[in-house]
Amino acid sequence: ILKTEGYIKEYLKAFFCTFYLLLKINFRHKVHVIHVANPLDIFFPLGWIKKLLRIKFIFDQHDLCPESYLVKYSISKSSMIYKILLWFERQTYNVSDVVVSTNQSIKDIAVERGNIKPDNIFIVRNGPDSDFKKVPVNISVKNNFKYMAAYIGVMGAPDGVENIIYSADYLINTKSYKDIFYILIGYGDEYENIKALISELELSDYFSMPGRISDEDVLTILSAADV
Repeated sequence: ILKTEGYIKEYLKAFFCTFYLLLKINFRHKVHVIHVANPLDIFFPLGWIKKLLRIKFIFDQHDLCPESYLVKYSISKSSMIYKILLWFERQTYNVSDVVVSTNQSIKDIAVERGNIKPDNIFIVRNGPDSDFKKVPVNISVKNNFKYMAAYIGVMGAPDGVENIIYSADYLINTKSYKDIFYILIGYGDEYENIKALISELELSDYFSMPGRISDEDVLTILSAADV
């Protein structure tokens, strides 16, 4: 309950501060476009006044908030909060002149669930820049193992990083494949839980979790990884 109250206070403060800054900037210099991103889908009231201010509203949809909530808290679609998040999303779609999606799957939902015209949705994918290239292999990062698997990314509940641990448990403890080393790069809400799971399954000798590291170290690890 306390965590939920904290989220409500945080997002209310974020909304009102954004609304104040929008009016302040528009008073000094005409604003032509509002570009909002999620999570959370809380900025749709700004779209309600877009005609008054004569501005366009762009919704940059990074995540599906209702589905992210379902996965993170392992609840059913009958949850009131899930229904509220669907309503927030629908209101955001309704006020949007343009929607930016990260992939085709989210675009399809914007069309089907948001009734957005396909021509008003643009897919903008995320990816590494041009300097993110393979470097000469340094086998020392394999920690004297024959093979190495590497992961880089967020470690939150929706990301399913724990499945890497369960697969390693099967390979190492059930099938007795003892020649694979795992490096998990990144951080998130589930970081400590993943570390605890590794320890619980007696896999600590086979895993490294360096957290967030430099691009140079990332490239060294990924270039040496077999998977």
